[in-house]
Amino acid sequence: MKAKNIFKLFAVALLASIATVSCSDFLDIEPIGIVIPSDDDDFRMLLTESYANFPEIRSTASVRGDEVAIQGFAISEVPIVDIFIWNDDFATQDPDGLKFPYADSYKVIFNANYIINNAFSTIDNTSTSLKQTVGESYLLRAYTYFNLVNTYADHYNKVNSDSQKGIPLVFNTDADQDYSINTINQVYTSIVSDIEKGIELLNIDEQEKGLNYRFSKISAYGFASRVAQYMGNWEVAQEYATKALAINDTLVNLNEGYEEPPFHYNSVENILALEQTLSEDIVFQLEPSVKLKESYNSSDFRPDLYFGFFGFEIGMRIENKVSMRISELYLILSEAAAQTGNQELAKEKLLTLIKNRVSESYFLEQETLIKGLEKDDLLNYIYEERFRELAMQGFRWYDLRRTTQPSFIHSYNGVDYVLEQNDPRYTVPIPQSAIQTNNLLID
Repeated sequence: MKAKNIFKLFAVALLASIATVSCSDFLDIEPIGIVIPSDDDDFRMLLTESYANFPEIRSTASVRGDEVAIQGFAISEVPIVDIFIWNDDFATQDPDGLKFPYADSYKVIFNANYIINNAFSTIDNTSTSLKQTVGESYLLRAYTYFNLVNTYADHYNKVNSDSQKGIPLVFNTDADQDYSINTINQVYTSIVSDIEKGIELLNIDEQEKGLNYRFSKISAYGFASRVAQYMGNWEVAQEYATKALAINDTLVNLNEGYEEPPFHYNSVENILALEQTLSEDIVFQLEPSVKLKESYNSSDFRPDLYFGFFGFEIGMRIENKVSMRISELYLILSEAAAQTGNQELAKEKLLTLIKNRVSESYFLEQETLIKGLEKDDLLNYIYEERFRELAMQGFRWYDLRRTTQPSFIHSYNGVDYVLEQNDPRYTVPIPQSAIQTNNLLID
């Protein structure tokens, strides 16, 4: 990736924020087109713009999974068929079709790099607010790399991660440099390091609603548990999920009255409202797959919340941005406990979640079933519950990748397209546009 061919680093980065904040003369332009932050507010504004324009990579990935079908009357200016049928051949793709946001992801990384590399040296007084901003920047960089490596590289494998080809790691803001591909182990080592550094600097346990697009300690712990889950570091995943739930373990009880659905930014469950996990560009083209609809019992309250007249309620409105919820932490903790042999804890956390999602009579049936499960069947139940609970929230494609990479079919216009077991298309190729500007990306 040659950065200068993808974006003008800071001039582009702050346009949206400058337009919405009435402080047009607060920036020094040295040279023209380059924004130079000089105080706490400037660095926060740069970070806020990156949050506001965070790429919808997980939304795009949802189109590839087994949660969705294309609606028969789907009409859009952004065709999704190539991604839906796993057509990764650059030569035959629709040039106007939906693309994975590779370049936009590196915009976020470059902005985070600038804050991390310059904030403390620019401002003499290392305030609590500046530490929070820098801590969030570490977390946002790690989060972006995590999305990238789980899209454009094979799933992490402890045995050969040192030789697995990953993605480029960039730690500076040099717009003229080409960046070579790092190994998956190097990428995950960087992600873990950034999380640890970020947590040390954060001083907000949980962001207030409306600001919960920002990282806090609870979402940082939750993200750390998610990373450990993908790496198969189950003790670490359990430790961080437990830390997060010690700050907030409240679930919305769908048996009772509630103000907002669990995926709404204002819900007590929504601890990171960063991404539109089913973007407006594609939501009207999709509907729940038969497999997804049939995964719910009639006594499950979630379908009425998740699905609507147009297919999906999730993603239809900006207030439904959701990147992390309390329910995910219960599921991570349950899976980690099951993997480490603590079946009692795994079942306890799983049942706590289900009790808040289904009718009392159906819960009693499931309680009896779950208490009798052995490890393998329990893990399968947890995976199925993730399918139901986290539907269309940017998880399914990555869960398929990290577990069994099964074969399944997408049907479009009367034709069946097959993704085979362990298909190479479970990994998305780095875009041709990036390769053309950077010879170091060529195999």
